[in-house]
Amino acid sequence: MIADKLNPQEIGHYLGVDELVVNKWLAKVPTPQTSGLIRNNAERRTKLINTDKSLLKNFSFNIENSRLLCAILYGCEGAKYPSSNIVSLTNSDPGLISSFVNLMRHSYSLDESKWRVVMQIHSDQDFVLLRKYWGELLKINKKYFYKPTVTVSSGKKHRNGYVGTCSVRYSDYRIQLRLIGIFNEFLRKSVE
Repeated sequence: MIADKLNPQEIGHYLGVDELVVNKWLAKVPTPQTSGLIRNNAERRTKLINTDKSLLKNFSFNIENSRLLCAILYGCEGAKYPSSNIVSLTNSDPGLISSFVNLMRHSYSLDESKWRVVMQIHSDQDFVLLRKYWGELLKINKKYFYKPTVTVSSGKKHRNGYVGTCSVRYSDYRIQLRLIGIFNEFLRKSVE
């Protein structure tokens, strides 16, 4: 059977599930018409993704560049509340969180005991396993992980490989203010 010839209403009736659920299932089944489009689109995306990689060929992660990149990440994704006195960045992208932590370590002389990690996970995820994953990725001891916030998944969307949302926190208001200062100067210079 070809997916575009299937009747979602008939399938739903036969399986005893809602037609909308069947439509979701069928959307993932490639048809002869979409297979070529998907392949061509993937090739174009890969080509565009690789277009400007050469910009980093001679890039140096010296302290100044690392601080700049760290400040940009913090300025975009970090908590900058006036009452906040910690460096805090939250995201679900392991690469982004890991890059930020590594840039912090490269940019400043840190006391590793000042790290704290708070995770938000779904109720069907294993906290111990995810704590191990994030701990190894970030090289932060599990004793610095707080109890996670657990949410019940709505079931509306499912992301493959989702490892929770991670909030890394470093207790040092001086570094926080330095990052904010660098980011503000970056914003000012970028509009000149």
